Amino acid sequence: MSNKTETGNNNNKAVKTAEPPPPARIAFICLTAALLILFSMLTCITWLKWGDPVIDTGREIETAWKVSLGSVLYRDIAYNYGPLSPYLNAALLDLFGASLRVLVLCGVVAAAAGMWLVYLSCRIFLGRPASSCIAAVFLFECAFQHYYTNGNFNFVLPYSFPAVHGTLAALASFVFLARNLDTGKRVFLVAAGSLAGLSFLCKIEIASAILVPLAAAPLFLRLGLGRGIKPAVLDAVAWAAPFLALTAAGFTPFVAAASFETVVWRNVLRPQLMDFTSNLFFMEHLGLSALKSNLFKIFISILIWAAVAAGIFFGVSRIAGNALSKAKGQKNNALLYAEACLLCGAAAALAWFALPPDIEFRCLPIVCSAAVIVSAFILLKKGRKHSQKQGEAKLFALSLFAMLALVRIFMTAGPMHYGFCLALPGIILFAVTLHHVPLVLFKARNHGARTYGIAVICLLLVLSCRNFFFHTWELVPDKDGFTTVSTPSPWSIYRKKEIELSGPGGTMMIHPLPRGYALKKTLDHLLDNGSEDQTLLVLPEGALFNFLTGQVNPTPYNIFIPPELNAPGIEEKLIHSLKKHAVDRILLIDRKVWEYGFMGLGIDYGLALMDHVKCNYKVEASFGRTPYSERAPCGCVVYRIKGKKQE
Repeated sequence: MSNKTETGNNNNKAVKTAEPPPPARIAFICLTAALLILFSMLTCITWLKWGDPVIDTGREIETAWKVSLGSVLYRDIAYNYGPLSPYLNAALLDLFGASLRVLVLCGVVAAAAGMWLVYLSCRIFLGRPASSCIAAVFLFECAFQHYYTNGNFNFVLPYSFPAVHGTLAALASFVFLARNLDTGKRVFLVAAGSLAGLSFLCKIEIASAILVPLAAAPLFLRLGLGRGIKPAVLDAVAWAAPFLALTAAGFTPFVAAASFETVVWRNVLRPQLMDFTSNLFFMEHLGLSALKSNLFKIFISILIWAAVAAGIFFGVSRIAGNALSKAKGQKNNALLYAEACLLCGAAAALAWFALPPDIEFRCLPIVCSAAVIVSAFILLKKGRKHSQKQGEAKLFALSLFAMLALVRIFMTAGPMHYGFCLALPGIILFAVTLHHVPLVLFKARNHGARTYGIAVICLLLVLSCRNFFFHTWELVPDKDGFTTVSTPSPWSIYRKKEIELSGPGGTMMIHPLPRGYALKKTLDHLLDNGSEDQTLLVLPEGALFNFLTGQVNPTPYNIFIPPELNAPGIEEKLIHSLKKHAVDRILLIDRKVWEYGFMGLGIDYGLALMDHVKCNYKVEASFGRTPYSERAPCGCVVYRIKGKKQE
């Protein structure tokens, strides 16, 4: 009898282990596989076509390289951001070798981490399918996007590694903050504060965006629940203590090596504040330089998205209502089905044709501001359930995070340019809003509510796919120079980046227009006529040439656009450093600086610097047109120091 029982138990176990996995697990596996396939595909399409040989990218790479060679940040190298990213990249270069591919692979890992964090952030508010769609939107719009020939605005080789790393840390901090709001456990606040500290050690403006909701959301939740002041104080200590400890530990060694004024004010704070006090560049990206046009685009974006969401909602509701009637044995209405399909089709067509990339996300500041006000009001309102308060606190935290992240691009919001990281919390909030608001307004949580949510999120994904493949931007020559236009051919920028800049430091693919061939010939000349023990300074930008050739820039500076070179005393210090180190070669690249309100280096800024170069250096070679002689940036000039014997 016991043997039969044992046999029966064994059979039951066998049956249990043979049962298929539940549908939720199958769906999760399929969605994860789809995201990984998409990630792999986009990595292959864009391989080595990230970054820019002149603007920004070289500064980030050369800074990490010089740190790996023993230089100390802020003392030996001027740098505008926190120390975490350069030292992380320097450690990788030390460990795996001074190769561009090392940082590229690190960037690919950062893009994968961003995809996972976006998914986790969305899962706080949305289901698995919708969250996976927004993670895919992130891949198209942020991780691998390429709206310009300048490929700096992505997560792989960005204009600023601190922007990417700071965004990742801030998103992770938000995820832990949401866990605290759900459970009340302060250990999650400790983790959120620590990650905010890491974000602060990367980029202050991104860290500031998460610090405010980190302080406000737990406090508002306590007030809304009628709790005392003591728990709120303990909450503040839980996140503030690790935040302050990490930031102090991160900056103290550099303050000791230089000074507080040099590290914190001259290098980290002043460059960030300068945008607010000067210049055309900040005004343009904030949206003040074309205020009427930007306000009109914001209005159009809100209007069209409202129409699109309404069309999909009513269309899906009619389809669901018909299906429910049929299930109850009632007569099916074919006319209502036709109307519903027409509504959904019209909404999708309106979104496809009337929401180009520069308008699609312009509504973000209004959405974020409205969400902050509404969620704060509901959160502080008495008489709601504890679970409802928790949900509103999480929405309030996300809304505040998204709104503050958009400050620098408030009226030009979108993933273009700096928006590839600054608009990311806003895109997550926008997806949540699109998914939930019609359901709340129309009190229709049945009859197609689930279908509507998935449909509108899928439409957002389709538009992002369209943007990636059909609305990249390129420079096309005209009689006055080069004009930025939208191109109808799929991924045109990626396919046309066919010139290979290659040296001992690695390889980057660049676009032939407007100066690709000149840059290629210049790099070949530096490699053929120089050695790694020689020194090179690139003006006004282009430190990537130092890394690719292995020729070090011995001065503390590696970027000489107007905001940096016009800072008090910088030009004089640079000239002194040139004299002190007797730099072997100087490379002048035609880098236009119109966005800062200047014509060019040596024309209306940096006059003393260029006088010094022309007096103490002679032209060794030139490629392309003479720098600053044409409207479009084209040529390069290599100068060699006079009176110094060349090896």
